[in-house]
Amino acid sequence: MAKKGDVYAVISQDADCFLFGAPLLVKNLTISRKRKKTGTQTYALLNPEIVSLSENLKELELEQDQLIVLAMLVGTDFNVGGIKGIGPKKALTLFKKYGNNFDALFKEAKWDDYFDYPWKKVFDLLKNMKTTDHYKLEWRDPDSEEMLKILVEKHDFSEERVKNVIEKLKNSEDKKQKGLGDFF
Repeated sequence: MAKKGDVYAVISQDADCFLFGAPLLVKNLTISRKRKKTGTQTYALLNPEIVSLSENLKELELEQDQLIVLAMLVGTDFNVGGIKGIGPKKALTLFKKYGNNFDALFKEAKWDDYFDYPWKKVFDLLKNMKTTDHYKLEWRDPDSEEMLKILVEKHDFSEERVKNVIEKLKNSEDKKQKGLGDFF
């Protein structure tokens, strides 16, 4: 949807959305503006961040296909962990050496030593992810019961917190959808 221009950006913490062509990624977008630090009882203050695919490709001097390959080298959700010993810097060095000769690049990186499926299969999956154009965007009032079912029953959110937020939404004087700029 973002690639087609039907939405402004993808809101996520996962940069893998760039592999599928999302032009913009909005990270750290939370109402509370904080996230609990792993393994502690403390919170980190978060500021929303907009990351641009085109700006990063330009900065890294990469093409979209090369970004997909770079991600495969360092690891994606589809080949967790990537190739041992290859991080972003080493991957960029491989691009300087091999350019778009991905067969040679993956041979030097020893893909076959780490995965029992060909690199082309992962590349094809990422590059040609199946999507649909058959959708309709429409905005309506939130379904409180469905929100409770999804957040509390399926994902173990606190029922009291969810109900409090739903009540705030219902009682809000300004029921218009906020723009992205309202969060900054």
